[in-house]
Amino acid sequence: MPKILFVWLEGPSDELFFERALEPHLGRKYERVFKSSYAERSTDSINKKLHEVTRSHAILDYLWCADLDSEVHPCVTKKKDAAIRRHPLLQPDRIMVVAPEIEAWYLAGLDGKACAALGIREFQNTNSVTKEQFKRLLPDMYNSEIDFRMDVLKKFSLDIAQRKNESLAYFCRKHLEIT
Repeated sequence: MPKILFVWLEGPSDELFFERALEPHLGRKYERVFKSSYAERSTDSINKKLHEVTRSHAILDYLWCADLDSEVHPCVTKKKDAAIRRHPLLQPDRIMVVAPEIEAWYLAGLDGKACAALGIREFQNTNSVTKEQFKRLLPDMYNSEIDFRMDVLKKFSLDIAQRKNESLAYFCRKHLEIT
């Protein structure tokens, strides 16, 4: 089993979520986790790093996480195919598609009590929550979206989240080996 996990994430919101909500559960499987954002990097630099990571598969494992962005890619298979066309070294089983966007995963982990404390409505299911919906929830008491995200993560429960978002539940079963 590889000892190191290299995780490719779209951007800062994804990195924050991964670091706070998921990474603590990877300690059973990996000794170290490295994260890198790919949204602002060139395709060539990403492909070079992927070459490095996939070449040393004995000690390194990797995941590529991407929002579904259903207006562009209507299904998970098409999203994975698009990522592989751009980065041919990616293996389909190493691509995790967040449905529909990372903001849905943030909200999935909140129960009624947490939502009341944050001043937002509770979602019973976040399988279709978009970034725009998330931003509209931002209560007036927050000066910034990052402060809101941090408070959401302080109240976040992975157990609750798995019941409210199918793609997060799948991620947990497949990559965290928890149900």
